[in-house]
Amino acid sequence: MTLFGQVLIGPPGSGKTTFVHGMHQMCTALNRPNIIVNLDPANENVPYIPDVDVRDLINFENVMNEHKLGPNGALVYCMEYLQVNIDWLIDGIRAKRKNSSYILIDIPGQVELYTHNYVLREILSVLAKDLDTRLTAVHLIDSTLLSSPTNYISALLVSLSAQMSIELPYLNVFSKIDLLEHFKDDLPFKLEYFSQLEDLNQLLTFWKHESNMGDHPLFLKYKGFQSELVDLVEDSSIMQFIPVDINDKDSVLQILQLIDKSNG
Repeated sequence: MTLFGQVLIGPPGSGKTTFVHGMHQMCTALNRPNIIVNLDPANENVPYIPDVDVRDLINFENVMNEHKLGPNGALVYCMEYLQVNIDWLIDGIRAKRKNSSYILIDIPGQVELYTHNYVLREILSVLAKDLDTRLTAVHLIDSTLLSSPTNYISALLVSLSAQMSIELPYLNVFSKIDLLEHFKDDLPFKLEYFSQLEDLNQLLTFWKHESNMGDHPLFLKYKGFQSELVDLVEDSSIMQFIPVDINDKDSVLQILQLIDKSNG
């Protein structure tokens, strides 16, 4: 039986774990049995009870101490260790799925795991082969970043890089949309502009004037490079964002329907 589901990715603090919890509650309310897989060994405070937890396989703190690694290096080590022990993950999912036909996978927030390293892609590829998974990657971006044009464009580039690397159907989501009310006066454009990626050169022009960087030698030096980045993002027609308030059931249901359509 095909196992449909979601892979939650995004930088630290983007709300992935909260999203997983809210989506689990929505699926349960819809009588859709589901299992949660936590693949973040450094995630100490989860609001849900994972059915399969990578922390049962490897200890993040021990990896840091024994191998003298920093947090990012330890996470890469843990993911590579999971890849070597992929049978542990497959057996765990098989044992827990029972009548469930839906899976939610919580991924570490370090973006290099899916932009500069292929271990996550390889793990998901094995799941597709051995468990007949059909997954959509849901990339969360904290909507409060919209108040900073440079942070927003950086988030777009990370998302585009992840889309090309992870090789799954892909949805971009603005998370924590309920908090945007506190930042609405700081937004240079309406939310629809950021969601639909309409003429990003307007954003560069706004930033140039607001930051008084227009005549700065560094700005002039990289002006062409910035325009090329904007054109790259705009040329990728797959780029758009869906605002989601995980505390609003209608909002959660809307994104779930889009994910279902993406999964086929």
